[in-house]
Amino acid sequence: MSSGMDDGANTGLEPAAEVTSIVESFGTLEIGKRGTRYTTNGTLAKFHGEVRPMLPYHLCSALRDFPCQAEELRTVLAEDGEAHADDASRTDASSSVFESIWGQGIPGADLLVYLPPATQMHFYLDKYAQRVDPHIKILHMPTESAAFSAYANACTRTREAPKALIFAMCFSAVTSLSPEECERELGEDQRTLLLKYRLACQCALNKDGLPRTRNVSVLQAFVLLLCSMPGNASEEVWLLSGLAVRIAQQMGLHRDGSHFSLSPFDVEMRRRLWWQICYFDLMVSERCGLECTTMDSAFDTHLPLNVPDQDLSPCTEDPPEPRCEYTEMSCSLIRFELVLLLRRMRQIPRTEGIAQMERCITHYSDHVTNLYLHPRNSQHPLCPVGTSVFHFSMSKLWLLLYRPFRQLRNGVELPQEIVDKLFVSCLECLESWDFIATNPRVAQRSVLFRSPRQWHQLCYVLLQLINGRDDELAQRAWRVAMETSLPPVESLLASKTASLLRPLHKLMAQARETRNSGPTTNGGKANGHGPGQFVERGSDVHTAAVAAGQQESSSMPEFVIGNSGAPWAEWQSILDEMDMGITWDGFSPQFAF
Repeated sequence: MSSGMDDGANTGLEPAAEVTSIVESFGTLEIGKRGTRYTTNGTLAKFHGEVRPMLPYHLCSALRDFPCQAEELRTVLAEDGEAHADDASRTDASSSVFESIWGQGIPGADLLVYLPPATQMHFYLDKYAQRVDPHIKILHMPTESAAFSAYANACTRTREAPKALIFAMCFSAVTSLSPEECERELGEDQRTLLLKYRLACQCALNKDGLPRTRNVSVLQAFVLLLCSMPGNASEEVWLLSGLAVRIAQQMGLHRDGSHFSLSPFDVEMRRRLWWQICYFDLMVSERCGLECTTMDSAFDTHLPLNVPDQDLSPCTEDPPEPRCEYTEMSCSLIRFELVLLLRRMRQIPRTEGIAQMERCITHYSDHVTNLYLHPRNSQHPLCPVGTSVFHFSMSKLWLLLYRPFRQLRNGVELPQEIVDKLFVSCLECLESWDFIATNPRVAQRSVLFRSPRQWHQLCYVLLQLINGRDDELAQRAWRVAMETSLPPVESLLASKTASLLRPLHKLMAQARETRNSGPTTNGGKANGHGPGQFVERGSDVHTAAVAAGQQESSSMPEFVIGNSGAPWAEWQSILDEMDMGITWDGFSPQFAF
């Protein structure tokens, strides 16, 4: 591995064991009026050798002053002049690229026409601040509120073309509303509003030359739009999330801003944006079952500070002190800490076994609980939201680590201690999200908050209850399970989710039947068969199942859920989906117990 600028082929970054360290050579950040652009030393080496003879003397002397050591970073002030003309040509070229990826938006339209009425601007801003900003914390609300509110003024609306960020904020605010709220407060159909603001935002991004932009505000608009997209656009959004990652790397967001001559405000905003991109990339990749771009990428961008917006200002000269309390940044930080944890867990050698991963998860739990979710913070109005995000993450981590559905499929019985840990974690997750769903103050939130599905947790809890678990925790679980409502399968006929929901609906029905029938013999295991037990072919249960019209599988043993008499083939889809669905970008430890 070479250092300095002498290796023209060295243009990438090697994965690092810790997110805070990069062992590859550093690059250079160019700062100009149009934004920032990051280049690695390999690229600059070619620039230094080929362009230097053509530069004026004062620029050549500046280049001579460049140190060759990779450990030293320099900030280059980009000249305007010819750079502006070059940027203009690049913008034209990148616009056609973006159009081919995402369409043209609203060709030739005056974007002012698509702004909300002046009388509604403050409503949109309030809903964004209340329902979206705490979950997609990439904006500095005091700054953006002033810019957004300016469009309520007639002079501003006629003088300045609206930026893409304005339409992205409107789009995300509408996604946080119910259809009834849209009709009542805005006087329009929700689908019409979403289509209007999405197309207007795409058009504005196209005009800004998104693929080659150097403007953080443009990338913020793009990321906000992606994060607010409905779940049924996952595959499209996954493709575009990769574009967001590349644009961010092009702007140097993967390098911590403290390395460069940036203000504390700019450093913090770049951190927020980069980590939001990392989390969203992880989430949408998991939803699609595809690779996560940033999980193995090398970067050294620090986590954002746990500070409220009021502690930050574009005029701030010194970084603010992080708070040891719950702030509007805390919910996002809980998610970002999860990304950091998963990156570290992927670096753990399999030879160190499950114990090291357990320690990592436990450390994450203790850290988040003590810093963000300490009882002293319980009075913060958004603390229940952060608690729900945390419980969902913890249950997902334990399911990911122990793979109970895979063990169940293979006929392996987990130790009771692990079974109890999984049960408690899944139960806490379901209880937290049930509280959020029934709490009118926090029920309506951004798409990013509503998107997690607790089906893995619900499935595990139901299997335990049907299996005859009868203790204090089981009574809590019954209350939550019986109040859970699943989406009707008929509404998802064209979705991959339907194949998962069909058996899950049957599992829920069996749980209700078990609950209504009361205690049974064999510790609640009807017919002597509990979940996870295999029956021999030719048995009464097997014969009844085949006679009922179930297709027999020659390669799979039969599997009985409670007293349903359903063979393994009936439940194979749900267990396979559960096993695959709890994978976080290829991290799938396989340990035998």
